[in-house]
Amino acid sequence: MPSCSEHLAHWASALKFEDLPADVVESTKLRILDVIGLALAGLGTAYGQSVRKAAIAMGSSGEGRIFGTGEHVGTSAAAFANGALAQALEFDDTHNESIVHMSSPSVAVALALAETLNLSGKQI
Repeated sequence: MPSCSEHLAHWASALKFEDLPADVVESTKLRILDVIGLALAGLGTAYGQSVRKAAIAMGSSGEGRIFGTGEHVGTSAAAFANGALAQALEFDDTHNESIVHMSSPSVAVALALAETLNLSGKQI
């Protein structure tokens, strides 16, 4: 019998953009804009500058970019930096029922992969 994780993985891998309800697409666009805005604001903090320096130290060549700087780093470093920057001011969204705020890390990873793999918004 397949596990819950296997069911979820199968569902997610079979999901197409066209299957998404319009309100989910709209909400996702707003979350993406929110994460980018938060990362740009976080970049101006001392913490943000530490994150930026750490990402550059992790790998200064690659396809990923640190939001607001244009600096190229590896995909993992870009995902790390942009996700951490978006949480710098602790204004990122929270799902109250689970007390989780997943937009910052998930959007940062998705955008880093999209940039590295040259994927469109629909593809990610």
